[in-house]
Amino acid sequence: MGRVLITGAAGSIGRCVATGLHQEGWAVRGFDRASDPELGWDYVQGDITDAAALAAAMADCDAVIHLAAYPHCDGVMLDNLLQPNIIGVWTVLETARAQQLKRVVLASSVNAANGKQTRGRGAVSNDLDAPGNEYGLTKVFAEHAGRFAHHQHGLSVIAIRIGWFPRDAGEVAKIVKHGCENAYLSYDDCLRCFACALRCDDPGFALVYALSKPDPKPSRWDAEPAERLIGFVAQDRWPSGIPADLVAAAEAEIQAEAKPKP
Repeated sequence: MGRVLITGAAGSIGRCVATGLHQEGWAVRGFDRASDPELGWDYVQGDITDAAALAAAMADCDAVIHLAAYPHCDGVMLDNLLQPNIIGVWTVLETARAQQLKRVVLASSVNAANGKQTRGRGAVSNDLDAPGNEYGLTKVFAEHAGRFAHHQHGLSVIAIRIGWFPRDAGEVAKIVKHGCENAYLSYDDCLRCFACALRCDDPGFALVYALSKPDPKPSRWDAEPAERLIGFVAQDRWPSGIPADLVAAAEAEIQAEAKPKP
């Protein structure tokens, strides 16, 4: 167990991973533009494009989990995505290299491989780039930047294509309505995957999917490399792992939409 910096710690995935690793015994430091009193045990407020702030936060860390990003697929590349998703990831990698961190774990997304060319085919491999939107395109950049950092500078980098992590009842309902249960990532499986990425032997550069178990039809995504390269094996299957209040609220939302309008 060492000290790990988690960027984007105030976000839904960030809180899940930061709190879980802290409970497992890791020394966790959160980093985010927003303040978060729930992660008050060791927390730095700052921007990922600020190299000096990142360097100070990484100073005594062994690893960084980079989750901070603009997460929406709204097609506004220059206004919303450029600074956090392109410049931010580059700043994190360069700072980690300068600080000689042992491991960088980058949050990518299944959006990096959900373009039209992947639909209706077998399991999508972890080496296929096929973004379906501008957000996915920035995640492809993050993956290639991580690969570059390894090949050029020897940095140990694991990029994780995260599945659909339902942040609220509305997203739970969308998963059901769009039939995306096989893209689901539970809270516990999310923590398991990132913990594996910290603990595993150095893979050099690895690109894997983080998804819960598929059911009932086979997954679109190839889960095998995650087990082989970092030792991650999903334990949950939809809807296991979703907080009960979110499931109840989602069911109520779906039922309300199904009622005939007067």
